[in-house]
Amino acid sequence: MMLESIRLRNLRSFSNNEESPFIDLKPITVFVGKNSSGKSSFLRSLPLLRQSVEARTTGPILWYGTYVDFGAFSEAICHKSDGNIIFFDFQLELNISRTQFLPKYAPYDLRFSELFGKNSINVQIELGVTETQNKTVAKSLKLKLDSYEYSIEYLNEDKCNLTINNEVVKGIDTLNFLTRGQFLPETGRIRKIERTIEGKKRTHLIWEDYLNDFFKSALKNKLSQYFHPNTSESTIIEGLDKLGVCAIEDIEENLIGVFRTTSSFKKNFKNISCTGQPKLDTFT
Repeated sequence: MMLESIRLRNLRSFSNNEESPFIDLKPITVFVGKNSSGKSSFLRSLPLLRQSVEARTTGPILWYGTYVDFGAFSEAICHKSDGNIIFFDFQLELNISRTQFLPKYAPYDLRFSELFGKNSINVQIELGVTETQNKTVAKSLKLKLDSYEYSIEYLNEDKCNLTINNEVVKGIDTLNFLTRGQFLPETGRIRKIERTIEGKKRTHLIWEDYLNDFFKSALKNKLSQYFHPNTSESTIIEGLDKLGVCAIEDIEENLIGVFRTTSSFKKNFKNISCTGQPKLDTFT
């Protein structure tokens, strides 16, 4: 994964304009502009992000640290803006390496073929932070991948909402988030279980990587119609584990490769193309 460019919004002299251009990170980058136009703020944002990633903090951004001092959230936010959220936007190129993302038991042609689909995916990440009780906290996180936009809104009491392409995801349980001193919060689900210890009932909290299982289950439900009715769910799930990371336009061919030994899937999946209808229009 390679960071291509950065955009700052609502930080110091930077306005909160979603149409503002990203600044490419090149081996040699020259900044030219008037005084107080944001040159120094942008340059100082790089060590700001570094110290925020390296240090274990209670919030996503460490304004005062080893490399740079921005003071506090109230000093860093643009005072000409009415909003109370500072955005850090990133554009990345995600290299799709079959040897990195696919297990060793994946089909040979998926792991090693240089001609199989796209070799990289453009990803855009938008992190919004705000201040609550003099503490910087995450407010929103957006992930733009291919034609999909995944958006997480962080609420109070460690709850959060998930939307895909501006539509609230249906059939998903309550989502939680955890901040364990890292830059981005973890999104999942906190499940309560009761155990009896020495004759006393005690409630324990278990953290689950719920989103991964939810999307996998949603895709499994989409694919089930192409398999023989006697095909077990575990067979489909094991195949999806081999799918790895791929571009949306490559997923159908990749699925055929993953399930190439399942004759019913190959036959039914290919026959759908004769109708002119998309096989997988969405995962949810």
